[in-house]
Amino acid sequence: VVAAAIIDEHTIDQAKALNARDSKALTDADIRKIAPSLIRTLPHTILILSPEKYNSVHETNNINAIKAKMHNQAYINLAKKYGLPSFCMVDQFTPEASYYRYLKGEKEVVRQLRFETKAEDHYISVGAASIIARYAFLVEWDKMEDQYGMTIHKGAGTPADTSARAFVDKFGFAKLKEVAKLHFRNTDKLR
Repeated sequence: VVAAAIIDEHTIDQAKALNARDSKALTDADIRKIAPSLIRTLPHTILILSPEKYNSVHETNNINAIKAKMHNQAYINLAKKYGLPSFCMVDQFTPEASYYRYLKGEKEVVRQLRFETKAEDHYISVGAASIIARYAFLVEWDKMEDQYGMTIHKGAGTPADTSARAFVDKFGFAKLKEVAKLHFRNTDKLR
């Protein structure tokens, strides 16, 4: 999930009051409380790549290429819907030159971006976007668990391995692509 958000003089105080900062510094419960207000208040866009689509795209793109393409599309969508502010920041996940190299061949590329590591700590718009993205991820995760009628643990480690095994036992390995990234080593243990 990738999100982009705009904060201006009309919305900054509310974003600050909601403690919009890096989503990794908040619990999922905090995200669920804060994000709906941010979503109602801030101009934003959200892009969601399903696990199945991710697995398909990952066959020809690495994770940074996928993220670059999603960030670019989020900014394109933001521009079309609201117009872009003069200052656009990306929480840097790859060097700027690599980011634009990943976008080679894209029909439309937003080039007025600035890149900074840990940008969510310095720019409230990046923090707000990270909260909105995490919330969208959690909502999609809830839908996925409801669809399959089971808890599917996030991340890596024993709980994730255990729920992946339970999923494969219940639905078969072929369905795993609908709920998990298949290129990780722990997937090989499930075959």
